[in-house]
Amino acid sequence: MTTERFTTMSTNILGRIDELGARIDDLEKQIEDMVQGSGEDDDLIRKDTLQ
Repeated sequence: MTTERFTTMSTNILGRIDELGARIDDLEKQIEDMVQGSGEDDDLIRKDTLQ
């Protein structure tokens, strides 16, 4: 009984860790997209000021 409970808890913990890892990966991707987008905005501003 104790072993089953330990196994269930371990499985649940590992599942949560995997879920958090996926969420962190998504967040990193969103931040990367935002940083790249802000660089494009800076380029547009520079082009406008040079004209």
